[in-house]
Amino acid sequence: MLTPHPPSGIELRLCFMLVVVLAGGHGCGSDRAATSADSGGTDNRPRETLSAGYDYNCMIRTDGTVACWGDNGVGQSTPPAGTFVQLSAGGGHDGPFVCGVKTDGTVACWGDNRFQQSRPPAGTFRQVSAGLQHTCGIKADRTVACWGNNANGESTPPDGTFAQIGAGGVQSLASYTCGIKTDGTLACWGDQLGGTKPPPVGTFVDISAGGFAGTCAIRIDGSVTCWDGSGEPSRPTPPAGAFAQVSVGDQQACGIMADGSVACWGNSLDGEGTPPAGTFTRINAGYRHRCGITTDGRVVCWGSNTAGQSTPPDATFTQVSTWESSTCAIQTDGTVVCWGYRTGQNAPPAGPFVAVSAGPRNACGIEADATAACWEHPNPGSDPIGAPPEGTFTQLSAGSVWEACGIKTDQSIACWGARRHAPPDGSFVEVSVTAGAPLDPGHACALRTDGTIACWGDNSSGQSTPPSGAFIQVSVATSRSCALRTDGTIACWGQLEQVAPPPGTFVQISTRSACGITTEHQILCWGSNLGPQLAPPAGTFSQLGGTCAIASGEGRAGKMWCWGGLARQPL
Repeated sequence: MLTPHPPSGIELRLCFMLVVVLAGGHGCGSDRAATSADSGGTDNRPRETLSAGYDYNCMIRTDGTVACWGDNGVGQSTPPAGTFVQLSAGGGHDGPFVCGVKTDGTVACWGDNRFQQSRPPAGTFRQVSAGLQHTCGIKADRTVACWGNNANGESTPPDGTFAQIGAGGVQSLASYTCGIKTDGTLACWGDQLGGTKPPPVGTFVDISAGGFAGTCAIRIDGSVTCWDGSGEPSRPTPPAGAFAQVSVGDQQACGIMADGSVACWGNSLDGEGTPPAGTFTRINAGYRHRCGITTDGRVVCWGSNTAGQSTPPDATFTQVSTWESSTCAIQTDGTVVCWGYRTGQNAPPAGPFVAVSAGPRNACGIEADATAACWEHPNPGSDPIGAPPEGTFTQLSAGSVWEACGIKTDQSIACWGARRHAPPDGSFVEVSVTAGAPLDPGHACALRTDGTIACWGDNSSGQSTPPSGAFIQVSVATSRSCALRTDGTIACWGQLEQVAPPPGTFVQISTRSACGITTEHQILCWGSNLGPQLAPPAGTFSQLGGTCAIASGEGRAGKMWCWGGLARQPL
């Protein structure tokens, strides 16, 4: 992962449940205030639609579906299908997870589940809050149910009815939950850095539980009070003034003031304590980044951006290509964006482009005039793939730092790079090149105009000996090759081990990720589940590029979805 380690080797609970209490102050169509007659003193608030985790974020779109971006090491940025009304992101850097309340009131969770914190009980809920290794939720009858780790009593709630809860903790030191009861008073349970002394007295309307920064709550007069497990006020103290909402993160807290501006206090390590100007309806504190929803409905993030967590996805795409942790995609305006690590593809040419192919340390694309362009890994000493030959192309494949190949408009194959293999003669419509390595010469396969396949390069595992027959697509990976027959079935050859394809019919495949789009336009993956690439997102998709795909269907068309341990959500 690219996520930074917390100070002193201590892993913090990063994102905690928050709810705006300013009546009517919601910024998204799916963010509706509760209106039941028994709502109680604080249930007239809008529900949380944006939640920031360690190095990732999730938010509810206006159609109720969930979009996540940033780190995706355990699937925390791969939400399930369905529509939601509230989200909460929890866990630390090695155990992030998300829970949300669906429109039917049931709870769904995804990501890490080592402590059963992502296995909610049956029933309907009003709100859910994800802690470090536990989760608590307010049920329909306003009682609290908790699940997951209970080493400190954090999952043993008291009796009574609640209007809001917040789960927090500091790994190996503390884990706890605090909530606002329906009479406006506070209750806390578990261990909050040295105990859980009685919280402040008074009447409160909003609460957020954190890590070293303690817990903060908004009183009925709008002032903020923060404290730690000793019962003493936390330091530094929040600023004076009236607040509409508060959110506590790693070592700092931020809140939205009555005028809509954001104020932050505490230790700022990566600029997370310097909010942008403007007015907001929602804010949420992650580890060392913050995200908020502006009054005009935009998502704005600031602070650390190590995994793209401070760059929310707001674009739509036409094509995507991934190679392990490297991803490049074409936006609808023809520009290319690339993200991930081990890449130098962060500054592609201006374009516009009509096709792109990502390699492990490079990427190549076809521009609007059909010429090819490649961009390299910037590290000194890396072997450049070199400039592509002159001429025009219809398709290309960036295999590695040593080789790329493309189909020219006259249907011949051209290859370039430090270790290019001589391609066969003939007429072709598609080519696929594998990465190779210092001790791996790599191989390539191409689809002829008559549907047959030709392969060249390394054949130590039989990966360059294709079967006979007619095919419509070919895709290669290290030591193996696969192709899509005209009847939609998959044929593979070479070193298959655990990546033998499943039965069924497909419209596109990716040998690199061992995934394909079925004829029902859903994604199906197979193999050893290193990643875990076997858990692709639900829904329908139009194009597959490894472990990222472009969605189709109403409300999703053109949106990017990525999954697996090495995938990074789009910038």
